[in-house]
Amino acid sequence: MAFAASLPHASPSLQLSSSLLGESLSSPTLFMGAPLSFSPSISSGKQSQLMQKHIVIISKKISGLEEAMRIRRERELRTTKPFRRIPPLRRGKVSAPLSVPDHIPKPPYVTTTLLPELSSEAQIHDSGGIAHMRTACELAARVLDYAGTLVRPSVTTNEIDKAVHKMIIDAGAYPSPLGYGGFPKSVCTSVNECMCHGIPDSRQLQDGDIINIDVTVFLNGYHGDTSKTFLCGNVNDATKRLVKVTEECLERAISVCKDGASFKKIGKRISFQVFSVADILRTWPEVAQSLRVRDKARLEWKPPEGNKVKLNFDGSYGNPGISRIGRVLRNSDRRILGMFSGRIGNENSLKAELLALLQGLKLAKQLGCRHVEVEGDSKVVISWATNSSHTPWTFKRMIREVEKIAKKVEAEFKWVRRSANGLADGLAKQGALRQQLFWAAL
Repeated sequence: MAFAASLPHASPSLQLSSSLLGESLSSPTLFMGAPLSFSPSISSGKQSQLMQKHIVIISKKISGLEEAMRIRRERELRTTKPFRRIPPLRRGKVSAPLSVPDHIPKPPYVTTTLLPELSSEAQIHDSGGIAHMRTACELAARVLDYAGTLVRPSVTTNEIDKAVHKMIIDAGAYPSPLGYGGFPKSVCTSVNECMCHGIPDSRQLQDGDIINIDVTVFLNGYHGDTSKTFLCGNVNDATKRLVKVTEECLERAISVCKDGASFKKIGKRISFQVFSVADILRTWPEVAQSLRVRDKARLEWKPPEGNKVKLNFDGSYGNPGISRIGRVLRNSDRRILGMFSGRIGNENSLKAELLALLQGLKLAKQLGCRHVEVEGDSKVVISWATNSSHTPWTFKRMIREVEKIAKKVEAEFKWVRRSANGLADGLAKQGALRQQLFWAAL
């Protein structure tokens, strides 16, 4: 008996979540088009009648699945803002530098091609100098606020430069970027992927752009420097979050600025605030070893030896409340084989830890890993995994599944301090910020 499946009409894609695929953690399966129509190769006799019964049953199952996914998709569309990819930044035409009246004092570097030398000694300013600095900074802040009001779709960065230039010279100040090292404009405008010191040009701002405007003025012999990133039109949620976290880092850095504070404290405060999942994945081992931690147990993760892989897991918060889990699988070369960060609902921390362990072992099994070293900072869960006789009955089922998979991947369990479980801990905490994040090198 043979079947022929066809997709007669294309319609929006439907995603089947990994929970419907058993233990599979691979990329979601995509279902395209209308319900499958089946045409039997034999169309007579009892076989035909049996065939029709099978067709009815299969059709009902697919229709029920499609209906559930349709409802779920409609709900997501109502609550989730669609992500629109912004095209790469393209350079526009740069116009000639704007002129500055002769009566406005200019910084020394304008009349030469040399950049000012940095002093090796700290400069201590008197009350008069501090007052001049404050005046210059206040002017820069007013100019920046005005420049932000100009940000909207179709406005060019060159138009922003002209407006900023006019406001600065009207105040009797000099736009510091103009002529500094050959910079041709009076303000820096960095759009999207341009990190800093962008040159204003003829490119129009697009709906969904972000733009950092860096304003510096020279007034009474002192420079006032400030910048801010502005949103242009309808910006997607991911980009909004990027801007928000950056502003939070600035506020945290300012909070540690005081007499006698070292510069490394500023950098350390920013580092702990800014770490996202991607940053932790790329730089955590190096950053962890470079930070000076007062705790005797340093933030240090040791890779497995030989052909072994290491699974780190962690659960966060709850007791009860919204719990989050994180897990990461790495090899002896520190390469990430897979990781997960997400929420699991209102659960206690023990269930969060246990679920993170179970899903981590499932990932190791799916990737075909053997000789898996498992590390976690929960002594209770590690003790359950090594000796299930003391496990409460509410967790017996999960522990049995842990034991079953652990045998297949030849897992060894070890308790470590949280400082040595930093990446998994960071992923678990990231679950508070993202509904779900999953990646695997399949």
